[in-house]
Amino acid sequence: MENETKIIGINNPVAHLTNDFALKARIGFTTSRQLCLFLLLVSQTNPFKEDEEMTGIISLQDIATIVRKENAKRSGSIHKEVLGFVRKMMQSNFIEFQTSLEWRGQKLPKYIAIFDALEPIELPQGNTLYKYQFNQMMRPHLKGFLRDFVSLAIPKGIKSGHAVRFLILAKAHHDRLKAFNRVTKLKITVDELKNILGIAGKYQLFTQFKIRVIQPIIKGVNESLILEVKDFECIKQGKKVTHLVFHLEDGELAKSQSKRKSNQLEDYHPTKEDVEKLSYSQRIAYDFLCDRKCKEGIIYKQILQKMPSSEYQGWEDVFIEKAWNRFEKVTKHSKDTYKAGAFIKWWLSGEFKDKFFSEIMEAVILEKKSKNDVELYNRNLAKTMTSNEFKAAIRNF
Repeated sequence: MENETKIIGINNPVAHLTNDFALKARIGFTTSRQLCLFLLLVSQTNPFKEDEEMTGIISLQDIATIVRKENAKRSGSIHKEVLGFVRKMMQSNFIEFQTSLEWRGQKLPKYIAIFDALEPIELPQGNTLYKYQFNQMMRPHLKGFLRDFVSLAIPKGIKSGHAVRFLILAKAHHDRLKAFNRVTKLKITVDELKNILGIAGKYQLFTQFKIRVIQPIIKGVNESLILEVKDFECIKQGKKVTHLVFHLEDGELAKSQSKRKSNQLEDYHPTKEDVEKLSYSQRIAYDFLCDRKCKEGIIYKQILQKMPSSEYQGWEDVFIEKAWNRFEKVTKHSKDTYKAGAFIKWWLSGEFKDKFFSEIMEAVILEKKSKNDVELYNRNLAKTMTSNEFKAAIRNF
């Protein structure tokens, strides 16, 4: 039993959702507490073992912690509250996707049950817990961290269910674009947002929609510290507001997590085997940046594995060299370690993917044009080879 299920701790911080799920689906759970419990269960589920059911167990105390609002009076039966909460969860147990199929001119939605079961079980120690089991059709939607993913801390203290759902949507959108811009823009139609929030057809007066939905969303998202809504715009067609634009930035919690991750990368040192797996072009780029005192772990994890475009495969060294040359023209640092730190900061903040991308890309294209046919052939050959494999192939040619 212990190998098949896991007891969930309320403090586990991370849930992984695919962007398709986060950006498009209408989730049946609508209250902040339902969504928080859902995120907690997702965070402890492993969908990658295809031959195993997606199950786990959660203590009644952890459910009670979510059910009871912060600072709420402890009157009444928590037993009734928990059971009523679980019942309502199962009554809202679905996600809805829009499809391209139509019937009589109207698009037909697709529905997937989220859980197959939520049932109480008793462990040998006498503790009563709830066992959950996700529907197998949910598996592709929970495989977030092997593709585009949302890494979301379980939000605390948000009273608006709309705010939690919007946070899932906004964080997915922001995570895809923040490498290019620190502040990203989420543009969405009023109708699309209402559909995702499960309130299609309601709040016909925009002033009412803004007061009862938009303002609580912004307040809740900002209080989560996961994301911050820096600004909010309305786009009109005539007198009607048709689109909303949210300006998004990492919240304080996300910034601190990013800083810790950066510090961990600075302490990481790729092994000899790791370095030998690099392609010919990657190895030249790696050595180039090492010679300029950049941290090995950041080069290996954050630069070589996160190039701004697949166009640079086989030309990583050229892009890095052109980026460094552009950086050196404007940097005020002269000491090697300071210069290396500033270059990495530029890279991680997206300067080379945004501000200087076109300029560097043009320089790389000119470099490619200067190569003869043999050099171009060798570059193409080296794309899928390690540095050692390519050198051996050249020697044997």
